Amino acid sequence: MNLSIQPINSLSEPAQLFQAARSLQRSRVGALLYRAQQLVSGLLAPSMNEANLTLGQIEVLAGACAAPFQDQITLAKYLGIDRSSITSLVDMLESKSLIERSAHQDRRRRLLAASDLGHAALEHILPHRDAVAAQVMAALGEDGEDFLTRLRRLGENSASNATPWLCPADPQSIDHPEYLDAVYRHPSFLIRRAFQVAMAIFTEEAQAYGVNPMHYTILTLLAKNYVSDQSELIRVTDVNKSVMILLLNRLEKRGFLRRATFENDRRRKILSLTDDGQRLAAALNTCVARYERRLFQPLRADEQHMMMENLRCLTDNLAP
Repeated sequence: MNLSIQPINSLSEPAQLFQAARSLQRSRVGALLYRAQQLVSGLLAPSMNEANLTLGQIEVLAGACAAPFQDQITLAKYLGIDRSSITSLVDMLESKSLIERSAHQDRRRRLLAASDLGHAALEHILPHRDAVAAQVMAALGEDGEDFLTRLRRLGENSASNATPWLCPADPQSIDHPEYLDAVYRHPSFLIRRAFQVAMAIFTEEAQAYGVNPMHYTILTLLAKNYVSDQSELIRVTDVNKSVMILLLNRLEKRGFLRRATFENDRRRKILSLTDDGQRLAAALNTCVARYERRLFQPLRADEQHMMMENLRCLTDNLAP
């Protein structure tokens, strides 16, 4: 049944609700890591587009330049990438003639090496990456290096089933450590790795409920009546429209969410939680508390506080 209703927040000040929703997002380490990753990737996008390479492809290419004739599985461990992902990345790099495969004594494995074209492509893009790293560090001020150190410790957190990260790599197998250092020192890699660990821990804690962190965000914002429709959710979370639609469809299909037509604009759908959705939102709060404790385990209390302050500073200063 498609009812016409007034939005639940119609009597509240929209600016106040938006600010409350943003404040909630700024109190969650996962949301801040997601946003930081999004913003830094955006800064890297022009140079990546020019080179016709993705961020993952650049990291794998750097690994292949640093450790030529290393097998694919070991290279994946150096970069904290799962086996299926690195296979796809290497396939793409090989199709662009940037990486070459050769035989390994174990027929199930292949050795990788960057081609001359691959080395040239990496050398061309590294100055652009350095410029973005400098921009990130400038946004953080004097806390920049400490922030990167704390990020690295989060990325090395073994209290999850995240893809293992063999860091530091075996120095005997590295011919050109400067290329791997260019990856390991870069904020984009360290933020990506910390977010990867965060996602893994959240998935473990919320396994019984079958939801991801963005589902939790949506459920929480709706449970608190901070948002009432899809456009408000997109504005608060900075998630693109196509992804948001998939997330909402999933929650609605599972009976946690309902949509209704706004009486003054039939194209606008007002969102609300079902009783099951409200119960799920409450149950997930306990899971999230455990997840954040596990994620922050490598950091002291004061370092945890500084990590949150640094992430807020970074997202504020890099936001367009």
